Amino acid sequence: MEFWVANKAIVIAIGALLFNVVVWGIFALKQRTENARIAALESEIRNLKQKQKQQEEFLNELRMATQGMSQKLTSLQHKEPEDMVRQFEFNELQQNVQALQSKLQTLETEDPNSRLYTKASKLVASGASIEEIMQECDLPRAEAELVMSLHTAK
Repeated sequence: MEFWVANKAIVIAIGALLFNVVVWGIFALKQRTENARIAALESEIRNLKQKQKQQEEFLNELRMATQGMSQKLTSLQHKEPEDMVRQFEFNELQQNVQALQSKLQTLETEDPNSRLYTKASKLVASGASIEEIMQECDLPRAEAELVMSLHTAK
């Protein structure tokens, strides 16, 4: 008993030190978990941006093809078809343009997730706050902050 009374200050200091070590350990573990979550969200956003870029490239190709077909149709409409071959070619081009326009419209409305992130990026570019982005795009705060930080990093 005398040992504990004589060394009371040392025992309290050791107890406080152990408490601090446990608290710092919990903090480090929580920080590591949050960092992993942020990294996963950043990876997901990169993947979504890559998919969006691929879709935009495909849409541009479809637009260019549609525009070329429309120009051919216009030039064929202004000319009198001289034989059945030209008439057939005209009808085939018209069907192709309609099919391409339908595909283009489908692609533009197909992926709701990429539309949300595109909208969020546009809001950031227009100077919207994090709360506005969260409300307009129905995104959690962490994702809204991530979109904002990625946009401002450009």
